[in-house]
Order: sequence, then C-alpha cells, then structure tokens
Amino acid sequence: MGRRRSGASEGPEAATTSLTAPGERHARQTSAISYKHAGLVCGLVPRRCHGSNRPDARVHLHTVSYPPPPPSRVPRSLPRGRSALPRQVVLLSQRERLIEATVDAVDANGYAATSVADIIRTAKVSRTTFYAQFRDKQECFIAAYEDRGTLQFEHVRAAAKGAAGSMQRLQAGVRAYLAVFADEPAWAQTALVEVLAAGREAAAARDSIHARYAELLRSWHVEARRENSAVPPMPDEVFACAVGGASDHLAATVRHDGPDRLPALAPVIVTFLLNVGAVPAGRDLAAALSASRARRSR
Repeated sequence: MGRRRSGASEGPEAATTSLTAPGERHARQTSAISYKHAGLVCGLVPRRCHGSNRPDARVHLHTVSYPPPPPSRVPRSLPRGRSALPRQVVLLSQRERLIEATVDAVDANGYAATSVADIIRTAKVSRTTFYAQFRDKQECFIAAYEDRGTLQFEHVRAAAKGAAGSMQRLQAGVRAYLAVFADEPAWAQTALVEVLAAGREAAAARDSIHARYAELLRSWHVEARRENSAVPPMPDEVFACAVGGASDHLAATVRHDGPDRLPALAPVIVTFLLNVGAVPAGRDLAAALSASRARRSR
C-alpha cells in the first residue's frame, strides 16, 4: 500500500492538522535512540528495509532520538564467534533484535500463527539465545509491546509538551501518536490489532499503556479548564473510555484500510477528544468538519 502524503489544504481539517508531525520528517537516520533496560542505557542503529541493503528512510519508533545517545552503543549485529563485548551489552543487543523480530513476525503472520521459530529466524539468533531472554512467545511479545509502547508514549508526551496552549498540545500529541503508527506499520498492526489476541497478560500490558494516555488526557483537560472556565470537570473514567474508544477505532481502520490511513484521522480524533472533555471548541470543530465533508460529497 503506497504512502499518501498530502500538501496543505483548506478548511477545518487543515486547521486541525497544521502542525508538522515527527513522522513526516523523512530523512536517513544516522543517530540512535537511547533507552533504559535493567538499569543500562543502550543505543540502537537504524534498521534496514526488508529485502534491501540500504538504510530505511522512514522514521522508526526505535530510532527517533529523545535524549542524545550515550558515547558507547550497543550494536544490533554482533560479530561471529566469541565476542569481546561485555555480556550485558551482548544480551541487550540480542534482546532488541528479538523484540524487533517479534513485531515483524507478528505483523506478517498474526500473533496466533507466529512461533518462536519465526521470531528467531527473523532475528537471526539461536533458540538458546531466545530462551535465555524470554520464557515463551507471549513473554517476548509483551516485552516488545511494553518497550515500543513506552517509547511511543514518551514521544507523544514530548510532542505535546513542546506546543503552547491546550488546543495545540492536543493536536501535537494526536499527530505524533498517529505518525508513529503510519511510519511503523508493523508496530501499528502489533499494538492496535494483534495485542488483542495475545492473552490476559498482554491485555494487562495494554491497559497499563492506555492508563498512561488517560492520565495524559486528564492533565490536558486540567489545563483546558484553566484556560476556559466554561469547561466542566470530568471523572477520570471518561478519559479511560476516550482512550479505549479511540484505540478501537484506530484498530478497525488498520484492519480495513491499513496504517497509512491513520494520520488522516487526526481531525476526527481531536474533535472526539475535545467533545469528550466538553471543550466548547469541540462543538465548533465538529460542525465545521461535518459541513466540509458534506460539501465534498456533493
């Protein structure tokens, strides 16, 4: 499915999506993300396109740099034979390869049909290496979901924090969230669709990630109330429902239209969240979106 990038357009949808999303800044990634696991910091080199020797030009979730990478990096590929690298570095490199391979294998086969053999074949590691890291497929999947989900959440939070005003923060956060999925279609399939088939422990991991977004929405709503006294208070359950409802709609979109469609939903998600929070601008935006679509359908 080809990637669709549209230029500037007129109307309310353009106003809602005017911020530049990180995922739209396509460039060869030469820097690495650093992230913490077991108290260690590791940097990851850019992944490559499937079936290609050139670096992938898309922004990948695990190569979007938040803090600068440390001087010493954990290599994704290790040399054959006995390595002189510290064992912790080797384990971290192997773990990241397994997590990346799990996302790719689950995207290709579906969670139920994916086997440990599929994962180790994709990661190019031994079965012994896999079981040194994870108890089984589900544990590896949950680790992948939690790691990638945490990176995405921090990316969204940083994007929202960098904007001025509650409306702009909401727009920036939604755009950043959707852009990651569009630029990482395997992750979109894994996080939005396949996690639902991965059992109770995976459901609990999903609930935990969703709770972070619900808290982020609650904080945004507090700011919106400070800016506009007409915005009423909301019980916390409202934000949990908003996150779950939006996630279900995005999952359905991925199943029917693919991840490339997700950034186009930014105006809809922003409108939905504004109205969930009873922010007056939500009514105006909903009316403008409806009128714009009615004109296009004539």
